[in-house]
Amino acid sequence: MHVGAIRLCGLIFFFAFLGNVIDGPIMWLLTPPSGGYTAAGLAWLNTFALIAALMVIFRPKWWPALAFCWCIWRVTFWNGGLWFFDGWDTMLLEVGFLTVLLAITLTLFDGEIIDTVDHWTNNAKQSLLSVSLTDGPCEHEHVSAVVGGLHRAWDRLLGEEAVATDLMVPCSPIVGWCHALAELSLTLMAFRLFFAAGLEKLRVGDPCWKDLTCLYDFYEMQPGPTALAWYFHSYTPHALMSIMQFFAINVSECVAPVLLLGAFFSMGPLSFVPQKLGNSENRLLRSLGGFPARLVGSVFIIIFVTGIFVCGNFAFLHPLSVVPLVASLGLKRGTLMEKPQRPGGGILEAAKAWYRRVAPVMVLALLAFAFLPSLRAYAWIIHANEDTGRLLEPLMDSRVVQAAADLKLGIPYQRHEYFANPLHIRNEMVLSAQVGDEWVELDIPFKVGRPNRSPMQTSPLHRRFAWQWWFLPLSGNGVVGQAAAPGWLVGFMQRLCEGDSTAWAAVEHSSAHSRLHEVRRVAVQMYNYHFAKPGAGVWWNRTSHGNVSWPGLGRTHLETRCG
Repeated sequence: MHVGAIRLCGLIFFFAFLGNVIDGPIMWLLTPPSGGYTAAGLAWLNTFALIAALMVIFRPKWWPALAFCWCIWRVTFWNGGLWFFDGWDTMLLEVGFLTVLLAITLTLFDGEIIDTVDHWTNNAKQSLLSVSLTDGPCEHEHVSAVVGGLHRAWDRLLGEEAVATDLMVPCSPIVGWCHALAELSLTLMAFRLFFAAGLEKLRVGDPCWKDLTCLYDFYEMQPGPTALAWYFHSYTPHALMSIMQFFAINVSECVAPVLLLGAFFSMGPLSFVPQKLGNSENRLLRSLGGFPARLVGSVFIIIFVTGIFVCGNFAFLHPLSVVPLVASLGLKRGTLMEKPQRPGGGILEAAKAWYRRVAPVMVLALLAFAFLPSLRAYAWIIHANEDTGRLLEPLMDSRVVQAAADLKLGIPYQRHEYFANPLHIRNEMVLSAQVGDEWVELDIPFKVGRPNRSPMQTSPLHRRFAWQWWFLPLSGNGVVGQAAAPGWLVGFMQRLCEGDSTAWAAVEHSSAHSRLHEVRRVAVQMYNYHFAKPGAGVWWNRTSHGNVSWPGLGRTHLETRCG
């Protein structure tokens, strides 16, 4: 499962960079990058990072490629301008950092002897082997082959298969600790993410989280609904929506994350359960060690995350949040083995031996470095306040912890207040141009626009330019802050007036594209949107706000005259 988590992280990086390559030209035309980077330079960096991300997908143990992805994402995040602020942008920095460390640990050993298997896993495998073999010889051989195949498939599903270890010796204990703690760090990150999200909703979130009514309008009010969201909204009874919300929030975000802490009872060197228990007093510990708590918790959360993923375009948030869950699914525990160094092996053998001595210490130090800022998150989880107390507060103010926090490691996810305060009114800015004497509505790809346009699935691809339009009507909202600043919109409208090819390429093709020399005015108008009823023949109903005063924007109708 560790390899699967690394591959998935590489895939998320690929889509993150791909979105920047697609939308980068218009984003960085309107707000140039900072830090001495040019738009073309940042776009090329993201293009090169696509290759590195593909390398991670196909060669998950090539951790330098994953580290390169992380570095390029950090450069893009810090210098990409107002387009990079979403919670999943910072989350990718933390998940990517921890996944790099997990990938490093996979290079510290050559094989694994599975000497302990979770009780639940062992029972399931034994059930496969209990297939009746009492029929004729042919049937016996056939069933034996099938069972053997199922047995091997089960091993591949739950983790890497054990390899021949005749010529191997056990690794140093520090390697086992290093490997287990890398997994534990991702597991704790998942716990912080989901448990804090659930607590935030119930502690200070919208009242609809407590009375189980948020889903009544969630599907049509989320930033980027899909066509499936329309069907959920139109055909799901409110009673069933309340049950779905209870499962999603009260169970998947408030109970299931606690099951992830079952890692402490089943993680090899970290296990608090003795390997051999014989007396009756230890039956409870045996049951805790045998119950697949992490598996059950992870599955519950993954089901919840998948449901949100298919009905809303929250970029790569949901597949990214699955990465630590996949990493925590490693149910098998064994002894890590390595090939002994050959006498006279040369420079490469010596370098490998040196690497395997130094890397575990480096990984353990970096894991501690990444963990320390999260103490504020745990303090908030315990008593709804980030104060860590007199003993720990000097540590939290130290340069080391501040440096880790600046890298967005151990971030307190409860600060993302917009997850806890859903909107109940949907306003959208609609773009149009006067071409000659005719007004032509201009659609932004993957943005809500004309009522007859079907909502589309773009996640895990993040179309940042389309996403940014959603914030414009929220100008003046304290939670959104500078994300709703309309400065880029004024520049975009002016670029359209000038016939700029990059600006017009960011708009879906229309009759205006062949008549750019006739464009007289460009305007945006605010509309209120609701899902249309089944049978209406359109996806949306919308009503114009007219031209009234609006915080941040000034007015709900903005216009630029061309020429």
